[in-house]
Amino acid sequence: MQSVIAFTKMHGLGNDFCIIDATQQQLLTLNTNTICHLANRHLGIGFDQLLIIRKKNLDESNFIIEIFNADGSTALQCGNGLRCLARYIYENKLISVKKFILTVATNSYMVDIDDCHNIEVDMGSAVILNNQLQPVTVTSNIQTQIDIENQTIATILISTGNHHAVTIVPELYTANINKLAKLLASKLPFVDGCNLCFAEIVNRNRIKLRVFERGAGETLACGSGACATVAALRASGILNNKVQVDFKYGSLDICCNNIKENIKMRGTASFVFNGKITI
Repeated sequence: MQSVIAFTKMHGLGNDFCIIDATQQQLLTLNTNTICHLANRHLGIGFDQLLIIRKKNLDESNFIIEIFNADGSTALQCGNGLRCLARYIYENKLISVKKFILTVATNSYMVDIDDCHNIEVDMGSAVILNNQLQPVTVTSNIQTQIDIENQTIATILISTGNHHAVTIVPELYTANINKLAKLLASKLPFVDGCNLCFAEIVNRNRIKLRVFERGAGETLACGSGACATVAALRASGILNNKVQVDFKYGSLDICCNNIKENIKMRGTASFVFNGKITI
């Protein structure tokens, strides 16, 4: 049986989302084929991730969120998506305060809204991993060496709720990042894949970043990738604690005092349009 679903299209620096508010309408569980159809930029709505507000927790300041990638797989975190959700929830009067909690799977994230251009998310802490995906201390060698086509690539494996591999490149837009991403993905130990983050260091307070997200491919921005990259390079002694992360269509401000403390991300959230679609 078909049903008409209301949705909102939003983006964070070009990383785009379809938000479905299941607190205001009936929405059954969506299967992988339906999600893929909705994500199709020619036949559906088109998005990097689908964000579903399933229900408000018993705590009135806590919302339960489900996140799906464009290929229908489940995502455990999405920094840009959390900012867009924060703006949506506040502007649609699902809550009257500007500071509240979004819960994704087992992790909770505090969001704090100044305005739609300044939304802060407490992204939690990060954990550096070795090639066996075991936590390592920042006092040890935190780089993992990956052999690819007669060369060794140094990357840092890190978890911020979802998994990332952070690699420094000399020039972000002249290096063959697409080829490197494909080769690196095939060599990493993550069974379900990870986000591949490629960073160009501008100075100790600024980097340029490209991210290939698990289940979505390269996106125009990635909030969790920005946090993971700053945390990894902060642990390596390369960056200061406050860093501007540049993407193609804008920047995020990331604060990471040290690897054991929570990472703060601040940036914009943009509304695109409201719509309805039959599924």
